[in-house]
Amino acid sequence: MTKFTNIDWERTEKYTDAEFAAIKRNADGDVCTDLDVHHIWMTSAQKLRLTGDDQSRVEYYEFELDYLKEQFKAEFGAA
Repeated sequence: MTKFTNIDWERTEKYTDAEFAAIKRNADGDVCTDLDVHHIWMTSAQKLRLTGDDQSRVEYYEFELDYLKEQFKAEFGAA
């Protein structure tokens, strides 16, 4: 059974390097669980330190978030 990361949804600051290093990874260095959540609090430099597979997953998440933001703006007229 996969145990998900305990996330502080009230967090407002990016991860420290120690927090980034503490993210659970497999033998290949890929993030094991919740990369979709972790990436929200990663700095740009930390994202560049991810494995190639994780970097491409983060790029996809960010593309999807940008798309959803544009849909929200179009539907609700938000700036």
